[in-house]
Amino acid sequence: MNNPWKHTMAAVTDCLTIMAITGVGTAYADTSRIPAAELAKHQPITVTATTDITANTFDAIPLATYTYATTDGTDITGYDLATNAGLTEAIGAALTAAGATGYDKNDPMLWVVQNLLDSQTSPWSGQLRDFLDALKNEQAVKDTAGTRLHPVEGNTNRQSAQVTPSVYMVLDRTGTGRATIAGLNGTGINGKTRLATDAGTFTLSEVEYKVHDITVSKRITAVEDEDKGDVNTDGLSEDTEQGRMVSMRLTTTVPNWTGYDKYYLALNDTYSQGLSFDPATAAMTVSVDGEPLDAQYWHVTGAKDGAFTLRFGTTDGDIIPNKTMFPVGAPITVEYRMMLDKDAVAGTKDTNSVNMEYSHNPNTWTDHETKQGDTVSVHTGKTMVSKTDMNGQPLAGAEFQLLDGDTAREVVKTGDGAYRLAEPGESGTTLILATDANGRVSVNGTDGAYVLKETKSPYSNPLLPQAGVTVAVDDKTGAITTTEGDGDVHQMIDVTDGTVVVRNARTLLEMPKTGAAWLLVWASGCVLAAVAGVLLLARSRTARH
Repeated sequence: MNNPWKHTMAAVTDCLTIMAITGVGTAYADTSRIPAAELAKHQPITVTATTDITANTFDAIPLATYTYATTDGTDITGYDLATNAGLTEAIGAALTAAGATGYDKNDPMLWVVQNLLDSQTSPWSGQLRDFLDALKNEQAVKDTAGTRLHPVEGNTNRQSAQVTPSVYMVLDRTGTGRATIAGLNGTGINGKTRLATDAGTFTLSEVEYKVHDITVSKRITAVEDEDKGDVNTDGLSEDTEQGRMVSMRLTTTVPNWTGYDKYYLALNDTYSQGLSFDPATAAMTVSVDGEPLDAQYWHVTGAKDGAFTLRFGTTDGDIIPNKTMFPVGAPITVEYRMMLDKDAVAGTKDTNSVNMEYSHNPNTWTDHETKQGDTVSVHTGKTMVSKTDMNGQPLAGAEFQLLDGDTAREVVKTGDGAYRLAEPGESGTTLILATDANGRVSVNGTDGAYVLKETKSPYSNPLLPQAGVTVAVDDKTGAITTTEGDGDVHQMIDVTDGTVVVRNARTLLEMPKTGAAWLLVWASGCVLAAVAGVLLLARSRTARH
């Protein structure tokens, strides 16, 4: 016998294969035959797990009965067996389906235990695995009740039954919920559960049910124009302008689909109102095991109402017809872009989350499990402006532009004195920010450094203020900080409580005494005084003469 059976959720077992027949164990000098009566004593067959399996339905189907066995007093050192007559035809058909030849159609299990020694390691592919996958679908096996395993009292992670010493196929016949695929193992004999042969020492009787660990990760990898929102190192949150593209990356691995006739695999992406996904602009790419996956093997559905689904394999999400493109355990990477759109609200966060949806029951194609992945968040800011006279009284009728460098940004009016940054190619835009009746104007969706330029004064004053303004957004909390930058040569702009206050003067004499305009007034006054002095001096000289 070679290797105990190990079970994996949503995968296969590391199947127990048998190589011990009459005469095996002759390397052990002190061996003796186990009496026939002891071969008939019931022994346990047990499924163990690291999770609760009380809801699972396990049946042990006898494939071959022990007819002879030897022991060194401690271990089983060899045995012979005979195929279950009621399943002989089904076993032969499964062997043929698995590509086996040369077996005895009257006793096919003897060939199985002597020859099918592959399927030892993940992903458990090979002729033995193919044999078990075919055997579970044989009608005779489906019609065989076998022996039902039952939860072990006081232990939710074990199911067991007392059975006649034999080689068994253990089927998980769970109708809904997590289930596993067919596996093969033999019982112990008369309390002896260790097999010692020239090939090694192996444990009998217990089947280990291992939960396949599935994880899915989402990260933000870039934002369009990083000057308007640098990428955070953890990739879980970012800040940027409205209308900018945010690059996302999903990573996971191919689950263990071994033993499934159909296997559903998909990623479900869900996003809040301020984010939008358009397949035409998403620039989506998919790779498996580091290689680009041809678009015929992945399909985007939905893409509306805040969600889309990326299905792998066929259009309905079955990867088995193309399983060579999805090696078990291979890393999957999905790259795409989303827009922080017109519905994004400053001071709040827009979220994007993902889960992986996959088959977890080989008996039911439509029964899926989901694994929740990460949630990332995107924030944006807001520029608020208040127009006043030199005494702080509100002034209506002013107009501004918000410049990015020397270029005025396009905006869309959303209300009286309320605007937002325009999305690329959007219609109905303007370059003008007009204040409301209270002298206020705001621009939603800003993030980064700008120049606020007044283009029309309520007083028709030719000296129009402008200054740099920086809107900084905390990419964790969404908190907005606004600061004044360079360029306020007239010293008529400052920031108070997050609002950019822009003052207007009726005359030059109302200008701040330290501003450029006041310097102009002072310089002009000095020139006039000088000219007046020269004229007075000239008149004085004329009078003397």
